[in-house]
Formats: sequence, structure tokens, C-alpha cells
Amino acid sequence: MSRMYRANISIENQNPGRETAIAEVLMDVWGFADVVASRHGLEAEAEVSLGGGVREEEFARALTRRVWAINQGFCKVSVNMTYLEELPSEAYVFSSQHEYDAWLKTSGESRL
Repeated sequence: MSRMYRANISIENQNPGRETAIAEVLMDVWGFADVVASRHGLEAEAEVSLGGGVREEEFARALTRRVWAINQGFCKVSVNMTYLEELPSEAYVFSSQHEYDAWLKTSGESRL
């Protein structure tokens, strides 16, 4: 069973000249669509599916270790995981003719 997440990654203080290699591995291995360079480093976001019993922390550690390997040294890696399948949500249903009629009177809209 897979679980869908939004993964946001921020990489700081990577070795100069390693940005392209890091971006390529993020896109090729984990499906990050855009890796953006900022003055602080690299940032990226992707929707990922964690399957096979992989936990969020395991995913984040594997990604970080791969970045370190490609970077050929330490850099700060921050991974923020948002579980997408049970997000808080609010449903709003407007099914009252009375509410519509009251709005119509005050809105200045005409009936169609």
C-alpha cells in the first residue's frame, strides 16, 4: 500500500559546482519536477508515493544520504513531509433556496 506525500526539500551550503548533479538525482530518482537555485541553496517540491512500508523518516534519510554522496561532502538538507491522504478539510454545501433568495435580494443580481 502506498501513501502520497508532498515532499519539500531545501539544501544549503552544497559544494560549488555540484548543484546540477544534485538537481539531476532529485529529478531522476525522486521525481522532483523543478529544482530551484536560490541565494541560500537549492529548493524543490514533489508529490511522492511511499510504499513498501517506508516511513517518512526513512525516505528523508535516504534522500539526504544520496544528496551528501552526490555533493561529495556535508551540506544541510531539510525535508518537510506532508501526508496528503488525510489533510484537514472543510466542506461547504449551499443547498438552501431560502439562502439563495436572501442573497438575491441583497446582491443586486438578477434572476437568470
